[in-house]
Amino acid sequence: MKILKKHLTNKNKILAVIAAKKNSSRLHNKNLKNFCGKTLLNRAIITAKKSKNIKDIIISSDSKKILSLSKKHYNKIILRHRSKRLANNIISPWEAVKDCVHFLKKMNKDYTHVALIQLTSPLRDHKHLDEAINLMNKKKLSGIVGISETECPKTWTTYTKPNSMADFLIENNHLKKRHKFKKIKTSYKINGAIYIVSIDYLKKKNIFFHKTIGMYKMQRKHSIDIDTEFDFKIAELIKKNKF
Repeated sequence: MKILKKHLTNKNKILAVIAAKKNSSRLHNKNLKNFCGKTLLNRAIITAKKSKNIKDIIISSDSKKILSLSKKHYNKIILRHRSKRLANNIISPWEAVKDCVHFLKKMNKDYTHVALIQLTSPLRDHKHLDEAINLMNKKKLSGIVGISETECPKTWTTYTKPNSMADFLIENNHLKKRHKFKKIKTSYKINGAIYIVSIDYLKKKNIFFHKTIGMYKMQRKHSIDIDTEFDFKIAELIKKNKF
């Protein structure tokens, strides 16, 4: 079994893309923010470098400072200056990923898979990344996505802002029946920490919503996705106290 896993791992050539924009809409200068002694940029690079399964690492950014810092501290990292068109808040980071793959193809560098290493998940480390890749290989999947349990079952949530508790019943009508409470199941969310997909799937619509894309379950404490100062403080608290 160990020999098989090694063979499957070596067969894949995985590119790690770290997409780091200059500006962030909700948390200023987020990517260069110090998180427990290291910037979020550094932590993402370290995760990719320590992975046993990553072939190459490319940094995609519209910031000369971010590109300069990436090259200064880490050897053998490919830099890609991102155009303004790919740096606004509307464009999906996957457009930057596709740009990186196309850029490297011109350099005669080909890969089987690409992993998007988001800077906003500093509690995800190389072990999580490697476990997810090994699971993808073992199940012969086309890709894999990190998930975690939600803070509460989705049956206790609503898409619209409620004016009263009665409004929850509009979307969750079964709450009227108390005997069904025990049947409420745990719900899950995409946590943003792990995104790995075959190069062929980059061309597909809704890249990750296919039967051959698997799921890698992570603990909630490793799944903090930093978008706000509140998220940042919570993640720092977890890291410092080793929860």
